[in-house]
Amino acid sequence: MKPATLKDVARAAGVSIWTVSNTFSGKAPVTQSTKTRVLEAAKTLNYIPNQTARALRRETPGPIVVMTASTSNAYYVDMLDGVHEMLRTSSHGVRTADLAPEGRFDQKTEDLVVTEAIQSRAAGVISTLTLSVDNHEKLCEWGIPIVYVDSQGPTAPSGSVSVTSNNEQAAYQIGEHLNYHRLDTWLLLIYPERWSTRQTRIKGMKNAAKKFGATFSILECANDSQSSAVVLEEYLRNTKVEKLAIIAGNNPLLLGTMHALQACDLRVPDQVALIAFDEFTWSTFVNPPVTLIDEDSRDIGAKAALKLIHIMQEHPQGAIRYHNQESEEVNVKLRIRASCGC
Repeated sequence: MKPATLKDVARAAGVSIWTVSNTFSGKAPVTQSTKTRVLEAAKTLNYIPNQTARALRRETPGPIVVMTASTSNAYYVDMLDGVHEMLRTSSHGVRTADLAPEGRFDQKTEDLVVTEAIQSRAAGVISTLTLSVDNHEKLCEWGIPIVYVDSQGPTAPSGSVSVTSNNEQAAYQIGEHLNYHRLDTWLLLIYPERWSTRQTRIKGMKNAAKKFGATFSILECANDSQSSAVVLEEYLRNTKVEKLAIIAGNNPLLLGTMHALQACDLRVPDQVALIAFDEFTWSTFVNPPVTLIDEDSRDIGAKAALKLIHIMQEHPQGAIRYHNQESEEVNVKLRIRASCGC
């Protein structure tokens, strides 16, 4: 499906191309009723205003747009460092956009960010959140390459490319280490399904629980520290377990876990063993130091940026189609410290 043009919108609205142009540029007055018809036609046709065409005529390179999923997660700060480092010598600027402010996803925000990326003639996109099929296909049709990092791409006609951690292996490593401590009651505090890493992390934990005969439970919360603290505190006050192992799904959920444990006067690791995903720079300064999965987010960000550069070079113009074999999965390390009982 080719992107809609001014001519397509004019035909659908029953007006001239000149009228459509003035509706969007504001260079000449257009009646409200005509403007409404033009805007409705543009929305139906998924028309993107002609800022894109002007950028192409100027032949100025557009920005690389990095779409994060909650900037409160320190993981993305390190990942962005890797992206910036790889793109430093390129002719492209970097623009960031948060698709899930404070850990709460909003589809309207995603739609708006994708539209703005197309309007600004983005040279490429790196996204930490799986976009909708519609938005993914829009970017492909407009010739804007996208690489997903720390998330899977959607199942879309154009295919997708991603750079991810081996989350299933990471989760299994956690279970294996908990078994080493003879801990057999595991609780995974995890964010909603909108974040695609959830599925593989759960799968790895389930496989480990089955292998080692552990009781494995899942506790869902919003992807922020406040929600996770409330949800976990309620669980802890209503559940009696002699020795519980808690696995926090990321940095914000780890912070929420610490708040909940403090509120319930539970000590780590004497009463509760604690492990989390996503290494962060000050993890060794926490008391006790936290056992964490280290995905090397800086390196993953650099790999995603490098992959995007290659795709941009291979597809300088026109619609883009991806081959799934181009995706990359990176192995991780379990950084063992005192919070698990070691």
